[in-house]
Amino acid sequence: MDKIDARKLTAEGRKVLRQMVIRLRTQSGLGRKELAQVSGVHPGTISGWLAKARRQSEASLEERRRGRPVGVGRKLTMADEQWLREHIVGRTPQQMKLPFAL
Repeated sequence: MDKIDARKLTAEGRKVLRQMVIRLRTQSGLGRKELAQVSGVHPGTISGWLAKARRQSEASLEERRRGRPVGVGRKLTMADEQWLREHIVGRTPQQMKLPFAL
């Protein structure tokens, strides 16, 4: 079976894939390599899923929000950003006395 890029699956698809792997492990006793071949996911990923399900529970494999939280790493406050956006949009660099184009 071809490898699956789980990042391109929907959240529901990733959830079903994790559940399928856990269910196959408990019902058939397949090893990590066999589970990886059947599911198309890397064996290291399978090991992580199985370890997490064993340590915490199968519910711990639920999908969490991915990526950075909104607003982390901002240099400007939202008010400053809005003010700057209002002053840039609709004006030319000459009106703002800037020596370069935006």
